[in-house]
Amino acid sequence: MSDQSLIPYDVLIERSLRTVIRDVLEDVNKNGLPGNHHFYITLSTTHPGVIMPDYLKQQYPESITVVLQHQFEGLAISDTSFEVWLTFRSAPERMVVPYGAITDFTDPEAQFRLQFQTTDEEDEIEGAPTAPKGNDSTTESSTSSVVRENVISLDAFRPKK
Repeated sequence: MSDQSLIPYDVLIERSLRTVIRDVLEDVNKNGLPGNHHFYITLSTTHPGVIMPDYLKQQYPESITVVLQHQFEGLAISDTSFEVWLTFRSAPERMVVPYGAITDFTDPEAQFRLQFQTTDEEDEIEGAPTAPKGNDSTTESSTSSVVRENVISLDAFRPKK
């Protein structure tokens, strides 16, 4: 059996799971946050397409975690990203977040968490799959299960080297 599959299952699974985030945000945009649900979204600030204030990029040069709970406005959803206005330093600031920039999405109320590798390109969730660029050896040590206490680890789907 070949070490590399010609079908990039890990990319396809990751892209499918990112649609969960888009679908949840679309529902929140239409109906508001239900009950005590809120989201912690960690993203790579260096990912192509991320738009955020320069002072935040300087303060968080690699990643930032934002919270969607009580004080957010202007949530707009597209196939490739979402836009939201959040308050920093007592002032509203616009952020645009491509789904490929998200490394962690957590809803503590549901005890639900998705963790991802970032992608190098701005890819559409429903677009054609692209093979990963290069070998990413930043995965955790061997993961024996796909789901561990409502945390879905994609490392179980990644090729072992």
